[in-house]
Amino acid sequence: MDFERVLRQWEDRQNKRGRYSADEPDRRRALERWLSMYPPQLDKAEDDPQAGKGQRTAQPSARRLPVEAELDLHGHTVEEASKALDAFIENARGAGQRKILVIHGKGKHSPEKAVLGDFVRKFLQAHASIGEIGTPKRDDGGSGATWAIVRGYRSR
Repeated sequence: MDFERVLRQWEDRQNKRGRYSADEPDRRRALERWLSMYPPQLDKAEDDPQAGKGQRTAQPSARRLPVEAELDLHGHTVEEASKALDAFIENARGAGQRKILVIHGKGKHSPEKAVLGDFVRKFLQAHASIGEIGTPKRDDGGSGATWAIVRGYRSR
């Protein structure tokens, strides 16, 4: 949701409630008072984990970074996936790749329950070279994939 739309919705609600008159200075004062009571919070995805909490960095949000490498684990066992993931992460790190995508599937063809999705997320969360992780948009794999930000990558 963009800030302009939020501001318009807020102003419309305030006007309907009769909290302030229609002239611009009163609206501006009301908005400034509201913003002083509730300052904008930084998006966690835009925080730099090394710079300390609450400091905005020049890096774009992790969700907006392009995927630079993909690994498809369909048909792998947990043991095979573990080895493949570790090698993939180290290769991506060495190649200077910032955002990776691991395709693990949704487990619809598994005889019991989906195993790889949970395993991949836990593996990535515990890996020292991985920072933030998330689920991509539906068109990019949705719940059948997980993206991750590589820490300590060497920029090209």
